[in-house]
Amino acid sequence: MGNSCKELTGVTFILVRPDGKMLLQLRDEKLKYYPNTWCFPGEGREGDKEIAEIAKRGVREEFGVELPEDACVFIGVNHLPHISQDVGVVICKIEDNQIPELREGKAIRWMSVCELEKIKLGFEQNKFLLLVRKKLEEFAGVRRKSQWAPL
Repeated sequence: MGNSCKELTGVTFILVRPDGKMLLQLRDEKLKYYPNTWCFPGEGREGDKEIAEIAKRGVREEFGVELPEDACVFIGVNHLPHISQDVGVVICKIEDNQIPELREGKAIRWMSVCELEKIKLGFEQNKFLLLVRKKLEEFAGVRRKSQWAPL
């Protein structure tokens, strides 16, 4: 992906299957921010790591899934007003045979963009759903030719 974005304090990662459904995480009820709320998971930045590297680490730690080097693509930035910080937003492709396991949070669930548009996501993540939809439409065009194409 090659996007270091030094000013970003972390990353929101969106795991997407070949069918276009995305993995959401239900946050624990005792958390300070957005308790008991569905959201895309995220990971804080340590040092000057690349955004894709941070996302891959988060996917491994939170769901036990290893992603290949080219699995993630940077799609934008989400401003978090409650902490006055910006995080990168990354879509990471996951194969059907890669099964995430719940390691953090209360629950995980695969949802479509249409389902997500009907609920309020934590960290004001609804505001970048249009961008996510556009990227998924690009992926869908590629999937007609093969399961996935390199990003």
